[in-house]
Amino acid sequence: SCPHDGGYVIELLDNGGTTQPCDGLSHTGNTLIAKNRETLIDLIRREYRQMRRIEAREMSL
Repeated sequence: SCPHDGGYVIELLDNGGTTQPCDGLSHTGNTLIAKNRETLIDLIRREYRQMRRIEAREMSL
């Protein structure tokens, strides 16, 4: 989720807590910022693809 007019992305956890995903959906690094809620899904998809590329690269080593 993120504010309607943009801001930091917040992941809602099953236990009711929240976390702020970073680049590549990692737990550390630059916190993701969405321009607005309409662009949030594209941001999540882009970061997911980046995460999968990094995982594939690590598996090939």
